[in-house]
Amino acid sequence: MNKLTLLISIFIFLISSPFAQAVSLSANKTQVVPGETITISFNSSQAHWGDWIGMVPFNASAGTISYSGASYQDWRYLHGTKDLSS
Repeated sequence: MNKLTLLISIFIFLISSPFAQAVSLSANKTQVVPGETITISFNSSQAHWGDWIGMVPFNASAGTISYSGASYQDWRYLHGTKDLSS
């Protein structure tokens, strides 16, 4: 018998400045299994060079999220790469 096991649920949240204008963030899937591709869509009239989006474990607290990226599952600059010069 084949059985699928849910391993990841995706929860989208956005931390934004009170001065930011309209911002949207969404994912093409809400549940995935390891190896599946997730597409994140972001739109803002106030995006800045060097802004990025990261995926962190659902149970990670703000104190455990390191800017160095050590606790991130994955991340990308808004232009889609990990190379800021691209």
